[in-house]
Amino acid sequence: MAQEISRDRNRIRIAEITRGSDLRRMCATIHHAIETRGYTEIALDFSKCAAATEAAMLPLMPLIVHWRESKGIGFAFVEPDSPELRRLFWNTNWSHFIDPSRYAESSYVGRHVPARKYHTADQMGEIRASMLAMGCLAVIVSRHCRKRPV
Repeated sequence: MAQEISRDRNRIRIAEITRGSDLRRMCATIHHAIETRGYTEIALDFSKCAAATEAAMLPLMPLIVHWRESKGIGFAFVEPDSPELRRLFWNTNWSHFIDPSRYAESSYVGRHVPARKYHTADQMGEIRASMLAMGCLAVIVSRHCRKRPV
């Protein structure tokens, strides 16, 4: 299999990011591009990505926000070629966190809960309450839509 994460100048290609070791390699690759090579614009190229999981992607999101907000680093998101994976990135807000100037926040309600950003405990509480309400609604809808025995 090809290397899961590779870098060519300021373009980082991600073929798969599913494990903690992938996350560590991704962070190290971004850090090297920024700190050692001095790039201020990074392209995260997921075009050939075959798999991505929340276990590896979610911890990456606040790091990208930190690099953008504290160091002024720009991130460009190159969408996966796979329509299913592209929808996953949109629905979970990963595309928004990577490249907010090009991707609006997702309002998706379904199998995945979109990642959200907060700064205060009050904001966290509001997000938690809305997520719980969505979860309760999903359970209610699911129970209502089940076929009932005749």
